[in-house]
Amino acid sequence: AATAARDAVITPLAAAAMEGSYRRAHPAIVQLHLIREAEEAMAAVASLENCHRPLVANQERGMDLLANEGRAMDTIVTKQRRGMDLLADWEARLDLTPAALATREPILALRRATYAALGARDAGAYAWLAQAKLCRNSGHHGAAQLALLEARAALEGSEVPNAGAGAVEGGGVGTHVLNGNGRPGPGMALAVEQAKLLWATGRQHRAVVEIQEALDDSTLCGGDPLTTSRANLRLARWSAATGQRQKTDVLHIYSNVLRDQKHTEKANFHVAKYMDDLLKDALRREQQRAAAAAAGAGDGASGGGGGGSRGQRGRHFDVDERSIDYVIEIITHYATSLRYGHRHVYESLPRMLTLWFDVGAAA
Repeated sequence: AATAARDAVITPLAAAAMEGSYRRAHPAIVQLHLIREAEEAMAAVASLENCHRPLVANQERGMDLLANEGRAMDTIVTKQRRGMDLLADWEARLDLTPAALATREPILALRRATYAALGARDAGAYAWLAQAKLCRNSGHHGAAQLALLEARAALEGSEVPNAGAGAVEGGGVGTHVLNGNGRPGPGMALAVEQAKLLWATGRQHRAVVEIQEALDDSTLCGGDPLTTSRANLRLARWSAATGQRQKTDVLHIYSNVLRDQKHTEKANFHVAKYMDDLLKDALRREQQRAAAAAAGAGDGASGGGGGGSRGQRGRHFDVDERSIDYVIEIITHYATSLRYGHRHVYESLPRMLTLWFDVGAAA
C-alpha cells in the first residue's frame, strides 16, 4: 500500500520537477514525508502489538500471572521504548519542514495518532504543544488554546499507567522523568506556551504571572533546566517591558540566565539590549543634571531662593550610575552574541560599533 501511494505521488512530483516549480512540487514532497512517517509509525505500533500477544495467550491458558505478568510488563516497556526509538528522528524531520500550518498540521496529526497507539502520552503532549505554537504564530489564538487544553489533558492522563506507559514516561503534570525518547516531561514547556499565548492575546500582566508561577514550582524547574532557563529569560524581558519589576530585580534575573546560557546568542543579545536601555536612560538623566546645574549657576547671582530644592535635585542625580558604567558590559554582551550566532547581527553589530566609536570620540 505504501509503495502504491508513493508511486501515485511520484508522478506529479516528476512533472513539477521538469517545470522547475518548487511551489507545485511542495505538496507532493509533504505527502512523501507523510508516507514515510506512516511506514515508521506502523512498524513501531506493530512491534508493540507483538509483545501483547504472549500475555493474552498466557491469561487464556490460566498460567501463573504473578510469575509471568511482571516479565510481560517489562517486555511491554522495552518494546515501547524500541518503538519510540524507531521515531527518534521525527523532531529533526519536522524542523526541516516550513513552519506553516498547512504543512505541519497533517504531520502533527499523524504523530499524535501514533503516540496515542504507543501509549506515549508525553510525546503526544509535545505534539499538541507544537500544534499550539504553530496556531499561535499563525494568529489562530482560539485553536492554540484548544491545543493547549489537549496537551494538558494528555499530560494529566499519564498519571494513570496503562499497559506499561506510565513506567516509560513517569507520572502526571508535575512529574519530569525522561520519557521514552529521552525528553523531559512537558510540564514547564506547557506553562511557557500558555504564557506566550496570553502575551500574544494582549494579557501581558497575566502572562508574567503565569510564567512566574511556573518558575516558583521547584518540581517543574528541576525536571527541565533548559526550558526553565529560557523561561527566566522571557520573564526578564517581559518584566522589563511591563515595568512590573525594579531594575535591580531584572538584572538579577538576567544574571541567573547568563549563568546557564552565557554561550548563547539570544541571552547575551537581550542582556545587552536591556542594559542599552539603561544606558539611554542614564544619558537622559545626565543631560537633565547638566541642565539643572546650568540653571543653578545662572540663578546663583540672584540669591538663595529655591537653593534647597536644587540641592536636593543634585543629591538625587549624584546617586545615579554614570552612563559610561554600562558601555563596557553592553559592548561585551553584543560581541558575545555575535560570536555565538547571527540572528540579531543587523541590530547588535551596528549598535556595538556605534557605542565603540562614540566612546572613542568622546575620550
